[in-house]
Amino acid sequence: MALLNTNAMATKLGVDIASSYLRLEIYIKPSGDVQVAINAYKNKEDFAAGGDMINSAIDFDLSNIELSEVDSSSLNIASIHDLVKAELAERGLDAGKLASADIA
Repeated sequence: MALLNTNAMATKLGVDIASSYLRLEIYIKPSGDVQVAINAYKNKEDFAAGGDMINSAIDFDLSNIELSEVDSSSLNIASIHDLVKAELAERGLDAGKLASADIA
């Protein structure tokens, strides 16, 4: 599963990317805290093939998200997607332009 991001995002080269796919890597720490790493890809094909990420080219904060306030046993893919969408909205993206996507 991934998040399809249809927010236009500026790059450090001055060119906007109209959409991207965001891979969420979920880590559950021994403490029970959950950390989500976000990896951006320019299209579905690069995402599915494990191609080059574009994180370093995007002029947006895609740093890891700490979900330390949430009990890890209560999380599932849908709830993690919702929490990540909310965090990305706080960072400036339009949450309405973030949708769960099945890459399979």
